[in-house]
Amino acid sequence: MAGRFAICYRPRSILRLILVSYLAVLTPPILAIIFAVGYLDVLLTQGRTAVYDSVRAAQNGRALVEQVTAMERSALQTVALEDPLFLQSYLRGREKLYGSLEDLNPLTRYPEFAKRVQAFQAQETRITERIQIAQTPQPTIAEVADEFDDLRLQARDILDYSVVVINQEVEAIRQQGEQARRTIIGIAAIQLPFALISAIAFTMLIGRPLRQLRRAIEALGDGLFTRPIRVQGPQDVAGVGQRLDWLRQRLVDLEEQKAQFLRQVSHELKTPLSAIREGTQLLSDDIAGALNPAQREVLDILSRNAVHLQHLIEDMLNFNMARSHRPTLNPRPVDLAGLLTGLMQDHKPALMSKNLNLQTHFERVSLIADEGKLKTVIDNMLSNAVKFSPRGGTLWVDCSHEGSEIWVDVRDEGPGIPEDERDRIFEAFFQGSTALSAGSVVKGSGIGLAIAQEFAHAHGGRIEVRPSPGRGAWLRLRIPGGNVT
Repeated sequence: MAGRFAICYRPRSILRLILVSYLAVLTPPILAIIFAVGYLDVLLTQGRTAVYDSVRAAQNGRALVEQVTAMERSALQTVALEDPLFLQSYLRGREKLYGSLEDLNPLTRYPEFAKRVQAFQAQETRITERIQIAQTPQPTIAEVADEFDDLRLQARDILDYSVVVINQEVEAIRQQGEQARRTIIGIAAIQLPFALISAIAFTMLIGRPLRQLRRAIEALGDGLFTRPIRVQGPQDVAGVGQRLDWLRQRLVDLEEQKAQFLRQVSHELKTPLSAIREGTQLLSDDIAGALNPAQREVLDILSRNAVHLQHLIEDMLNFNMARSHRPTLNPRPVDLAGLLTGLMQDHKPALMSKNLNLQTHFERVSLIADEGKLKTVIDNMLSNAVKFSPRGGTLWVDCSHEGSEIWVDVRDEGPGIPEDERDRIFEAFFQGSTALSAGSVVKGSGIGLAIAQEFAHAHGGRIEVRPSPGRGAWLRLRIPGGNVT
C-alpha cells in the first residue's frame, strides 16, 4: 500500500510528507467528532424542547380544567340571573381558555391530540352559543351543567393525552439517542482500523527513505563503495541520497588513488630494500673480508631493521589487498594445532630475546580454511602480544572449541587495551594510547590487527577483545566450522 501511494504522491520534502500523514490520519477522526457533536447537539435541542413542552402542557392542561370550572360558574349564573355582567365574566374566562389552547398548539402536530382539541373547541363554542341572553329558548341550568361536565371531561382528556404525547416524544428522543450511540460506535469502529492502516502506511512511507539512508551510511562506514546509492522518497531526502552517492564515488576514487600510491611506494621501497638485504648478507658471509665485533654489531642492526622494513612493506601490501576487495580464499583442511606449533617456533627468537614464559594448550582440532591467511591472522595476534609483553613476562596461547566454533586465545601481561579503544584497535593505522605514550619502545605500522580482522571476516569469523582477568590484553579469534580430532 505504501509503495503504491509513493508512486502516486511524491512530496517535495519530508516535512510536507509528515504534515500530509498527520492530516490523513487525523482528518477522519476529527470529522467523526464533528458529526458526533452535531448529532448530540440536535438531541440536546430536542430534549430541551420536549422538557419545555411537557411543562407547558402540564400547566396549560391543568389551567384548562380550572378555567372550565370557572366558566361553568359564570355560565350558570348567566342562565339563572340573565345578568350581562356574568356573561362578560364568562367571555373573559373564555379568552383565557383559548390562550391556554393556543399554548398547546405545538402538540397539535399529533393527529389524535389535534382531534381532541378540535372536539373541545366545538363543545365550548356550542355552550357559548346557548348561554347567550338573547338566545331562545333559554337552556336550563341542568342542561348547561351537563354540557360543562362533558367539556370538563374533554379538558381532562386533553390533559391526560398531553402526558401521553410528551412520553412519546421522550421515548423518541431516547431511541434517537440510542441510534446516535450506535452510529458513533460504528463510525469509531470504521475510523480506528482506517487510522491504524493510514498510520502504518505513512510510517512505512516516511521510514523507508530514512532506512535507505541509514543503510547507505552504514555501507559507506563499512567500506562498501561498489554499490550505487539510490534513495526513493521526498525530493529533499532523495537529494541527500544523491549527495551520498557522490561521496561514495569520491571515496572510490580516493581508495583507488590510495591503493595505487601504496603499490607504487611498496614497489619503489622493495627494490632498494632488496639491495640492502643482499648487501648485508654478503657482509655477514665475510665476502668483503672479516668483520670485527663492532662492525658485526652494526651489521646486525642493519639486518634487523631491513627485516622490519620488509615486514612493514608486506603489511601495507596485504592491507591494500584486503581493503581493495574481499580476500580470495584457498580453502583446504588445516591442522590448527600443527599450525600454532609452527608459529611458536617462528616466534621463538623474539620470545627468547624478551625472556618470555610461553604457556600453551592446544586441542586437536581441524578446519577448512585458507592456511596462509589464517597463519597471517594468528601471526599478527602473536606479534602484537610479544611486542607489548614486558621482559620476563608470561604469554598464554590456547586453542579450544565450543560446538563447531574454534577459539584461539592469545593473552599477555602487557599494559592492556583501554576500554574506550577496544573497538578501534582493528582500524587501519590506529596506534593506541599505550603504543604512543612517552618513552614507549613499541613500534609498528598500526595495520597488523586490521589485516588480521579482514582475513578473519573472510573466514566468517572475527577477532574480539576479551576482558583480561589480570594485567594485559586478551584477544580471541573465533572461526566457525571446526572439527575435533
